[in-house]
Amino acid sequence: MFALFALATTARASSLSTARRQARQARRQARLVDARASSLERRLQKQGTVLERLEERTADLERVAVKEFEILHYNVLSNYSATNMLPWFCYGCNVTAAERAEMHRRFYAPGPTGFKRVRGKGWPTWAEEVLSPERRAAVEAYDALHFGWERRCERLIAAVCRHRVGCRERAPDILTLAECDCYDEFWRERLLQRGYASTWRKRPRSSIDGCAIAWRSSTFELRTEAHTPC
Repeated sequence: MFALFALATTARASSLSTARRQARQARRQARLVDARASSLERRLQKQGTVLERLEERTADLERVAVKEFEILHYNVLSNYSATNMLPWFCYGCNVTAAERAEMHRRFYAPGPTGFKRVRGKGWPTWAEEVLSPERRAAVEAYDALHFGWERRCERLIAAVCRHRVGCRERAPDILTLAECDCYDEFWRERLLQRGYASTWRKRPRSSIDGCAIAWRSSTFELRTEAHTPC
């Protein structure tokens, strides 16, 4: 009987010790939480003061700053025109000025439809008597390597959002993009990621390209938008 009583007393003492230890841990955690909350409150107050000063400074600078902004216009080359097999391109085979002039003459030679309007732009008919088969093959290889949309789309967005002026790189405030297709699939989201809001209108003809206008959303806002039927 005495042994059972001693065992029960030991169990109660152990339970009491565990409860006290847990209570001490809870108090320590509560003090840590209070300390962190106080620290965060002080930091928020400091950040609020800094933001107020920055707002005052920005308003003051806007009052005296030169009212200038930069516009960049870029022809991104629509997909149906994106081919190296045109007389004004033909990269990759070192075309001379005389050869290019002759290819232009042949390309625009009078005819029932003209090479410019036929499928594939008439390649390689207008180049056959100017460029050798090996040089025409070089033109086609360059086209496959550089002119496909998946090959040039990321280069295009990098080119229009950053351009070099002298020795400095600048980011334009307003962008206008001609021959712009793939707007919903590519341009809108890519421009948004770089801080530009934008809008697009299809050109009034059977092609699927159009013109896009993008503006730095931190500086400009769209007030109204005219919808003209194509």
